[in-house]
Amino acid sequence: MKDKKRPNMLLITLDCLRYDALHCNGEQSVITPTFDKLAKNGVSFDRNYCPYPLCMPSRSSILTGRYPMAHGVWTNGVELNENEISLVEVLRDNGYQTSCFGKFHFKPYRNKLTEPDLLENRQVNMDGIGWLKEAPDEPSHYKGFEVVKFADNTPNCDYHAWFDEKNKEYGYKESLAIEEIAVEQRKFSWVSKMPAELTKTDWICNEAKEYFDKKLDRDRPFFSWISILDPHLPYNPPEEFAKMLENAKVRKPYGFDKGIPERPKHYTKWFDYIYKHFGSKQDVLDNWQDIIRRYWAKVTHADDRVGKLLDFLESQGLLENTIVVVTSDHGTMLCDHQMIACGPHSFEGNVHIPLIWHAPGIIKESVRRNELVSLVDLLPTFFDIAGIQLPLGVQGKSYKGLLTGEKYEKRRNLIIESRMGQDLTGFKTIITDGGWKMAVYTNRVDGELYNLNEDPEEINNLFYDESYNDKKLELFREFAYELLLLEDPLPVRTSDF
Repeated sequence: MKDKKRPNMLLITLDCLRYDALHCNGEQSVITPTFDKLAKNGVSFDRNYCPYPLCMPSRSSILTGRYPMAHGVWTNGVELNENEISLVEVLRDNGYQTSCFGKFHFKPYRNKLTEPDLLENRQVNMDGIGWLKEAPDEPSHYKGFEVVKFADNTPNCDYHAWFDEKNKEYGYKESLAIEEIAVEQRKFSWVSKMPAELTKTDWICNEAKEYFDKKLDRDRPFFSWISILDPHLPYNPPEEFAKMLENAKVRKPYGFDKGIPERPKHYTKWFDYIYKHFGSKQDVLDNWQDIIRRYWAKVTHADDRVGKLLDFLESQGLLENTIVVVTSDHGTMLCDHQMIACGPHSFEGNVHIPLIWHAPGIIKESVRRNELVSLVDLLPTFFDIAGIQLPLGVQGKSYKGLLTGEKYEKRRNLIIESRMGQDLTGFKTIITDGGWKMAVYTNRVDGELYNLNEDPEEINNLFYDESYNDKKLELFREFAYELLLLEDPLPVRTSDF
């Protein structure tokens, strides 16, 4: 396929965006006209899942088309091997110009853990926030990206260099100190006094616009990743967006009256840490409506700025041959079961995320799809559409047929992973096409089993109910078969002996 016929690709990710946080996905109170329009004129997937409910493992799966069990990033703080498959490198080598704007998190942000931390199997440094004093050194061509503009939580990233200069006339401290503010106030949400034009979301979209306006070679196809940090914790939207949602109707979170499940026991341990080092549990119990409204306000802010970027691209004639994909790295609990943030569990709020494709000339019919798909499927689908051969080791499955109306062999099930420590403590979850979900834990004691068709709020854990032993056995068989299919063919054999 010649370059001029290959479509441009614009991947837009929001951090911690739940499936139900968009108006088009059923949440009537939230305001997301940009994403709603893309869904109305494209294909929206109702059963898209992340492969791991944390940033680094999930983002590494987007980049590689491989599960964490294969690419090795088993939690935050584990760096992706530089020899791993890269979606961006392959596209660059096939003639695409590549760029990224925002958060990418393929390298750790925090200071290194000390040996006692590792010995105690701590997933995070529980002695403090510990952001790196300097941003990690990045190669000039970062994972195949030719143009890189970082916005993250390190002091000398591109955004903070801009912010420090721009902020001289304002004097705001909130940009870098958001987690410290959360700890000091013992709150997960507040209305920011900082104007929207100084936020990372505005900066990311403006930097992308500047690139498309002045640096893009229009004779070559492009791949650009717009990686917005919102609506990640803390939920501190600019005032203009907070006001839009301040009186929004909010349903009670799923399982809120039941509280945090007593088993598996790590649930309690994880959220004891969250409630000790960030906001308080009392904040969740007392202020859940405001927490949710402010989360929505951050989504609305991102929707508005993405809309302005897309309007600019359309005015320049750049959307005619451009695939636009909107998704997230993972979800967040948002007070479900009295939980906040993401974490080592596979409740729907944490793992079920939006996926919208807008692709003129490729999508034959604007529809909603109910087939199971995963973030590991993005790379093979992009390559399938562009006519690029898959590298050895890709584990995802192209769903091009679901976009074009062509033949597609649907998934029977998919896998979600998580690990809590260096000693392999963790779980794997299987979700079936028939609506069952089972999580199996390495301690051989804990487990979870839900019938999502009858119990979408995941209140009734059926794992310990003997009347469901046959169903568990059936799912264990599916589990084993799926794991066999995911056996990693890498590394490549280089000698006959």
